[in-house]
Order: sequence, then structure tokens, then C-alpha cells
Amino acid sequence: MNENTDDSFAGDSNSETPTPSQPGSQVAVSKDLLMKVGAGAAALVVVLGLVFFVVGNQSDSRLSDAVASCGLAGASGITFAEDGQSLVFDGKGEEDYTGGDFSDVECLLTGVEAPSTVWAQMLQTSSADGQQEFEFDGISVSWGYHPNSGLDTTFVILD
Repeated sequence: MNENTDDSFAGDSNSETPTPSQPGSQVAVSKDLLMKVGAGAAALVVVLGLVFFVVGNQSDSRLSDAVASCGLAGASGITFAEDGQSLVFDGKGEEDYTGGDFSDVECLLTGVEAPSTVWAQMLQTSSADGQQEFEFDGISVSWGYHPNSGLDTTFVILD
């Protein structure tokens, strides 16, 4: 009969629990440290995620504020994107039954504090000019004009 003298035998009833001076106890400390570091890292990820979520979801309200101040909420010719960061204004032309007025576009431009030169350029646009664009203070305004379809304008809040 062979006697097993190896202390690491799993079924050995003489094996002892490691004490702090034995190498096995370092593994327990390392696991504990890793658990704490992992929990801290997970908490940091959650906090950073919340910060980016809140900052990323703060939208620029200048377009919706301009629509409200001009009394154009629900008005004919105004379409907001779902995120409120763009607005399409469909002006009423000679062949349109619905659409907005020139004065509505002027009010929106005033509401978003566009330079007066934008309105002056819009008034001078002809159907031969094609699509025009102007950017100011993080807003892009593009427009086109044709007598049949009116002054069609798009406002976009730039990222």
C-alpha cells in the first residue's frame, strides 16, 4: 500500500487552512482587492454614463422658443424634427393651399437672433439662385424660393 504524503491532496483531512504567512492567503487578499477595484470601476462607469447622458440630452431650445414667441406652435407650414433640433418652414406659394407667411420666417429669424443680413439675403433670393445657406451661432439656415412654392426654409441646430 502506498501512502500519499502530498499535503495538497484534495481529500487529505490533514490539510490546514492557509495562514497569513502562507502563499495561499495572498490570493484571498488579491481577490478582495480586485473586487473592491472592480466595484469602484463599475461605479465610475455608471457615474460617467449618467453625466454623458444628461449632458448629451440637453437640447438647444432656441427653435422651440422662437416658435412659441412668434405664436407659431401648430401653425401651417411648420414641422419640427423629433429631437427639436431642426425645423422646416414651408412657405405658402402661389400654387400652395397651405403654408406659412414671409412674416413668420422673419419672426423666427428674430427669435433665434439671426443677423439681419440673413433676412435681407432671403428677400433678394430668386428662383434662379437655388438653395442658399447661412450659419451663425451654431445654427444653419438654408432656404430656397420659387413663386409657385414660396419661401421654404430649414433651421438646424449644429452639434
